Amino acid sequence: MTRLAGSLFDAVSAPFQIGALCLVVRPSIGIAMWPADGATPEGLLANADAAMYRAKRPQSGYAFFDQTQRRQTDMSFSLHQPRNR
Repeated sequence: MTRLAGSLFDAVSAPFQIGALCLVVRPSIGIAMWPADGATPEGLLANADAAMYRAKRPQSGYAFFDQTQRRQTDMSFSLHQPRNR
């Protein structure tokens, strides 16, 4: 999976020409794998999103979701839920 993530990153970040402009895109790729990182599409997407934000920090390009992020995501999710009164 690491090799695939690196290949995807390299392909997306390759420079490309539009007229006289040379453009370079620097993606941040978050990776979550079923079933370990989420049993539902929503869970996988939330965990991949958390991994994407981790990939942005050191500008490594991609990051895999891990259990530490799960606890942080769960805490963040519970903090953003409306309280029942």
